[in-house]
Amino acid sequence: MAFPTTKPLSPHIIWLLYAIVLGLGLSSHEIWMDEAHHWLVPRDSDTLWEMLQSLRYEGHPGLWNILLYFSTYLSEQVWIMQLLHGLIATCSIYLLTVHSPFPLWVRCLLPFGYFTLFEYGMISRNYALAFLLAFLFVWEVKKENGSFLRLMIYLALLANTHLLGFCLSILLCCFYVEWKKATPKWPIIIYLLGLVLATWQIIPPGDHPMVTGLDWEKMTAWSTIKQVILVFQEAFLPLHDFNRHHFWHTNWLEVQSIDLARWISLAIGILPLWFFRKQGRAALLFYGVAGGVILLSALKGVNYERFHGFIYMTFLLLLWLESPNLKLDQKSFLSIFLGLVLSVQLLGGAHAYYQDWKSPFSESRRTATYLQSLEDQSMPIIGGYCFGEALQAYLPRLQYPEHPEESFCRWEIFSPAYLKELQTEDYYNRLLRYFLPFNTPKAILISHQPLDLPTTPILRQHQGQDYELQFTPLPNFTNNLKQMEAFYLYEFTLIPQ
Repeated sequence: MAFPTTKPLSPHIIWLLYAIVLGLGLSSHEIWMDEAHHWLVPRDSDTLWEMLQSLRYEGHPGLWNILLYFSTYLSEQVWIMQLLHGLIATCSIYLLTVHSPFPLWVRCLLPFGYFTLFEYGMISRNYALAFLLAFLFVWEVKKENGSFLRLMIYLALLANTHLLGFCLSILLCCFYVEWKKATPKWPIIIYLLGLVLATWQIIPPGDHPMVTGLDWEKMTAWSTIKQVILVFQEAFLPLHDFNRHHFWHTNWLEVQSIDLARWISLAIGILPLWFFRKQGRAALLFYGVAGGVILLSALKGVNYERFHGFIYMTFLLLLWLESPNLKLDQKSFLSIFLGLVLSVQLLGGAHAYYQDWKSPFSESRRTATYLQSLEDQSMPIIGGYCFGEALQAYLPRLQYPEHPEESFCRWEIFSPAYLKELQTEDYYNRLLRYFLPFNTPKAILISHQPLDLPTTPILRQHQGQDYELQFTPLPNFTNNLKQMEAFYLYEFTLIPQ
C-alpha cells in the first residue's frame, strides 16, 4: 500500500503565521518614548515643512516620519503607526520567506528571530522600513530583467530612512556598480538626489548636543573599544538575561563572562572573512556596515541592539545576494553557523515576545487610562520632559513646562548649560518656576522616579513670594519592562504663604 506523499510546508503559510503572531504582539505592545517621539512629531506638526524643520535635530533622515505624517490623515490614534509598521515588517518577511533562495529550514526559523519579530517588528521605529527597501533591492537584483531605475529608487529611499540606512545604501550602490561594471548613468542622478536630501537632514545644526558635546577622547578610550568589541556577538546572539525583569539591552553571555563574550564576539566578527573569502565585494559591504555600527555605538557611548541588528540583517542580505556562490543546502560550516545563530535568535525572540505579552513594555497606556478616569479633568498634567512622550501619545493634554506649546521633545534643549542647570538647580524650585504660569492651585505631577518627600513642609520662594508645596501620592505604575518607563503620580498643591 502506497502512502500519500507529504507536501512540503508552503512559504506562504510561514509568512501568514508571522503576520498573525506579529499582529497579536503589536496589539498588546505599549509604546515607549522613542516610538512615541517619532509619532508625535508628525502628528502635532501643522505642515510637512514644519515637521521636517523639527526633525533637524534628530540625526536621521525623515522618510518614516513622512509616512507617519500622511497616516495621521487616517487617524490620530497611535495604533495607526503600529499598523503601518506591522505591514512594513510583514512585507519584509514576505520577501524573505517567499522570494529568497534560502532552504526551507532557514525560512521557517528566520521570521521569528529576535530582530525580525521583536526589535524590528513589535517596536515601531524606522529600522523595518530600511530593511524592507534593502530586501526589495536584493529582490530586484536577482530578477532576470531587473530595472536599474527601480534599484536606484530603492537605494535613494533607503538612504532616507536612518543614518545606518544611509551607510548601507552607499555600500549597496558601490556593490552593484562594481558587480555590473556598466550601468545606465541617468538613474544615478535620482540616487544622488536622494543622497543630497538625506545629507541635508542628517547634518545637525551647530548647537546640537551631539556636536557641542562630542568627546573624541572618550570615543577612542580603551573602555569604549572594549565595549564596542561586543557588537558582533550582540548582533548574532541576542540572548537576554533571563533573570532580569528589565531585560532589554542585557546579554546573558556578558553576564556570565564579559571576557568570554568579547572573545566570542571577535571570532564571530572574523567569520565573514571566511564565508565571503571568494566574494571580496560582499566582505567589504559587511565590514563597511559593521564599521558604521561600531562608530555610531562609540559616538553614542553605549551599545544599542537596534543598531547591532544592521550587522545581522546585512549578513542575511549578503547570503541572499551571493546565494549562487554559497552552499546552504549541505552540512557546511556556514550552514552550522547559520543554524546556531537562527536558533539563538529564535530563543531571544520568543523570550522578548513572551515578556512583552506578560508585562507592559512601558506603563504609558495604563497610566494614561488611569488619568483619563479621574473625575477632575481640569487639572493640568505636568510630565517629565522627553520621558513623558509615551504618555503624550495616549494622553493629548500632557504639558511640558519647558515647552508648554509642544507635545514632543526637542533634543536641542539638552545643551551643556541646560544639563548643568538640571544638576545644580533645586528640583522643587524648578517645579515651582515651571508651574506658576499655569495659574492654578493644583496639578497632577508625573515622575519617573518616586519623590523623596521630606517630613517637614516644602517651602520655596519665587520673586519674593513664599509658597508651600504639598504632594499627595496617587497610584504608581511600575511593572514596565523598559527602564525609565515607570510612572509615579502625585497631586501637587501650591499654597501661597
